[in-house]
Amino acid sequence: MAHYNPAWPAGEFRPWPIPATGRCELHIVYKQPLGANFTIDSVINLPPEYWDAIMWTLAARLAPSYGQEASPTVVANAKAALSTIRSSNTQVPTLGMPAILTPVSTPFYWPGLERQAL
Repeated sequence: MAHYNPAWPAGEFRPWPIPATGRCELHIVYKQPLGANFTIDSVINLPPEYWDAIMWTLAARLAPSYGQEASPTVVANAKAALSTIRSSNTQVPTLGMPAILTPVSTPFYWPGLERQAL
């Protein structure tokens, strides 16, 4: 099991149980933003689904420049490729508790507890 806290600027990754030294390997793959200073000779290493999105959306965008209508197949493939990227980049939010159930000042707080004699 593992917990990842996407804090800024450095996230925290906490595996459990902690792997024994020298017995296990842990490989972490993470996403990294693209740079902004590309040249014509720059090598870009992207997953295959990004190349599909680039190719199909470029085809759909360039078709009107050549006096053509983008075919329904090209448009459908562009939408599917962009949908794949959106779903792979979606981060599931952390589950939150209602404010009424969240501890306020003491770890044993419960609404109405302050009125009870302990």
